[in-house]
Amino acid sequence: MYETSRFSRYVMYESIEKWCNNNLLSGGIGKTVGGHSDIIKLYPTVKWEMTDIKTGVDAEKLPWENESVDILISDQMLEHVEHPWVVKDEMLRVLKPAGILIVTTCFLQKWHGGNLYFTFHMDGLKSLFGSSLKSYICEGWGNREANDLINCDDQIRYASVENDYKLYLLTRINDCTTPFSTWIAGRKA
Repeated sequence: MYETSRFSRYVMYESIEKWCNNNLLSGGIGKTVGGHSDIIKLYPTVKWEMTDIKTGVDAEKLPWENESVDILISDQMLEHVEHPWVVKDEMLRVLKPAGILIVTTCFLQKWHGGNLYFTFHMDGLKSLFGSSLKSYICEGWGNREANDLINCDDQIRYASVENDYKLYLLTRINDCTTPFSTWIAGRKA
């Protein structure tokens, strides 16, 4: 599923897939906040509606009814909103009880277009979402060599591990003191 994704997201998607395999969802309504995400492939029976803050969806005022969404994914968007605590409240407002929330973001990334307000260490994600979720994972991935490559070479930033064994080997090295990407996935408490 994620072999063709950006190499910087490989470990993140791999970890999320393991968590999702233990948190199955058959059917239901799924929404994305922040555009398309490969994570939706993990839930093929869900009816998905992809939205994007760049095309008019206000993440600080989601247009959906309270407790109307079974699964909500925000993939690499949270760092681009001015008030992430408001977005968190909105996500939880529209999520059904025990609904699944998956949020991915960044920590040690260079400016990469649009507004970039906050980056999140795992501790920041736990602080923001942890008390609102149960049965959650909160992890990060990165290492100095990979971070330097990704942040200095835009072609590498978008490269996949599919045909590049050296990049794949870099994904196997994780230094929790230098996470490039961070994520949290859990069920609404």
